[in-house]
Amino acid sequence: MEDTIFIKAISKLKRLWSGQKTPIPAERKNEKIFYYVPTLCGFFFCNDLPNIPAFEDDGAYNRYHILRTRQVFAESAEGEAYVDGLLANHLDDFVHLAMAGLKRYIDNHNTLSETASMIADKAAYRQSANPLIDWIADKGDLNVPDGYMSTSELHVAYLDWAKEHGGHYNWSFALFSRKWAATAKQLGIEQKPKYIPELKESRNVWIGIKIRPYVDESGVLHA
Repeated sequence: MEDTIFIKAISKLKRLWSGQKTPIPAERKNEKIFYYVPTLCGFFFCNDLPNIPAFEDDGAYNRYHILRTRQVFAESAEGEAYVDGLLANHLDDFVHLAMAGLKRYIDNHNTLSETASMIADKAAYRQSANPLIDWIADKGDLNVPDGYMSTSELHVAYLDWAKEHGGHYNWSFALFSRKWAATAKQLGIEQKPKYIPELKESRNVWIGIKIRPYVDESGVLHA
């Protein structure tokens, strides 16, 4: 995850593509702030999809579509030469196709209709962007006999792991609980009441999971 490109400041992007026709502030240099309703859309071309840590309300993910190109060009001298040749010899065709596509977009009331493959690509992207999957693969063991952990214990261990990986996902307990519940279901981990002898009471815990012993950044051993 260290090589991933992260988009952190998404509030302005969400406001631009709110879909709610909410006026947003803008200003010309040395003039008063004015408000306008954005009617734009954004098309971005990239080799690798970025990661969006702040998806508490899924707002960012609800605003984008993924459309994979038919051709993937190798990052090599031959690949670059091929692309340069296409642009030099077919630039007019590219412009024509782009304008035709833009007209269809406008005719469709500025909305894009997702195909089945686009929906599948978005689902796969969201799955790959889930840090909890990476965390468990890196630090956790599943199907451990007599293994169990509370949500609070998992959250502490998760935050320590997140700090080790750039601190991009320092989620609050509430957000972690919500995201962990969905991920646990995917991993087949169930939460059940269990009697804890040392506490002399029952607690809701996640059954069959253990985080392997680790030393946090303060040098404290967690076992």
